[in-house]
Amino acid sequence: MERDPLAVLMGQNILHFRKAAHLTQAQLAERINVGTTFISRVERGEKFVSIKVLQALAETFHVSYDALLRGPEHNAGIHNIQVMLEGRSKDYLAWVEEILRACADYPSK
Repeated sequence: MERDPLAVLMGQNILHFRKAAHLTQAQLAERINVGTTFISRVERGEKFVSIKVLQALAETFHVSYDALLRGPEHNAGIHNIQVMLEGRSKDYLAWVEEILRACADYPSK
């Protein structure tokens, strides 16, 4: 059976985020209300997830949908930022957003 490259990539990302969250396949399966075999097949790139499961995974790992669907070169920085911001107050997050918006407006050259 030939595996779809997107399914393989998504499975690798889910595996990465699951391990980073220190969860077993069984723990993740329980959190998102699916079977352990399903998680195993998804991580091996043998099965796609539904939008509902994709949403549950993103919420569980505190990542965006695209973090689950993109290559690792796109995920490392975003994940590090999310970890640094986890548990911060709304005021702090608003302040960080202001800084990021100012940086985005700054000309690159």
